[in-house]
Amino acid sequence: MKGKSHELINFSILFLLVPILYYLDVGGIPLFSFGWVIGTLYLSPDLDADYSRSLNRMGNLKYLFWFTTRHRGILHNPVFWSFLFLILVFLRHAWMGAGLFGAALVHIMVDKKN
Repeated sequence: MKGKSHELINFSILFLLVPILYYLDVGGIPLFSFGWVIGTLYLSPDLDADYSRSLNRMGNLKYLFWFTTRHRGILHNPVFWSFLFLILVFLRHAWMGAGLFGAALVHIMVDKKN
């Protein structure tokens, strides 16, 4: 699936989730949304693809992801994103981590369908 389609699906789900979270009176919606947007536009599981829109947006920061050598490798593994979420929980940024994790999980599940 192309990057634009992933972004459209991720943002559609975010726009469905925000009112639900608001209705449930969940705190941290702005941080969750911020994490989701960053996870969709910048830190997506497709950072390991040569054609990645996310990688192109990163500029010179793309060299931080040298360890992602093949497409659909470690970044397409939910365990990696779970570990990142736990690190952010430890650093007291759980809502942002939940947004990153959610955006990545949607991306990975959509890729599994194709």
